[in-house]
Amino acid sequence: MTQVERSGDVAATINHLAAGSFKNHVLTWEADKLSWLCRAPGSGNHAFRVYFAPGTVFVWGDIGEYVFIHSDRDSIGWWLCQGGKEGDYPDYFLSKLRAVGSEKGAKEFYIGDAYDWITERITELNTELAADLAECGDDEDEQDERDSLQATAASAVQRWVDLRIAFDEQLGNEDDDPRCVWGRVYVDATGDAEVPECEGPTSSALWVWHAARAFARLHAAREAEAAQPTVAP
Repeated sequence: MTQVERSGDVAATINHLAAGSFKNHVLTWEADKLSWLCRAPGSGNHAFRVYFAPGTVFVWGDIGEYVFIHSDRDSIGWWLCQGGKEGDYPDYFLSKLRAVGSEKGAKEFYIGDAYDWITERITELNTELAADLAECGDDEDEQDERDSLQATAASAVQRWVDLRIAFDEQLGNEDDDPRCVWGRVYVDATGDAEVPECEGPTSSALWVWHAARAFARLHAAREAEAAQPTVAP
């Protein structure tokens, strides 16, 4: 049976796991390696290193390997800015991710998002129908128009239902990539070559996003501590 995942569910899971995984990390500058090490004392779990070069950020360790390419020569400043932002879907941040030590890359197709897209279209049609029927009123003279509106809406809804059925049936072929199946059945059903992407960040990409946030938090703490006045004994 094909596993149905939604991008929002994957993001929520990684958000929860990352909150605990990076909680006890400490940030250390390793001068001999010219890189930063971020890890919990005495543990390699979710430990990672970051190396900055003009326009490029390299990240590697227990969370995977990543290369970011951007237009700012101040890479650490760029990295800290990105890590300081809030949100679960860092589109700009991930758009700069050029290499990932994972086959999936930065984004992937989610079957559950495709199902949700179909459901949203049906909900929109039903909402529009309700508004049109309300505008017609209850007069007997308007019955023909109401019947026409309902028939048109039913036909449109059925098209999306048929798309869902075709998608379900063809997903049963394990040799087909789900993204390709979705594109094929969508074009067959609508004749529209502009296929909805129904994609979201991969779990790997979300892990490095949270790593950047942890790095920014720990770096800010280091800077604040360094700025504290020294108290003479």
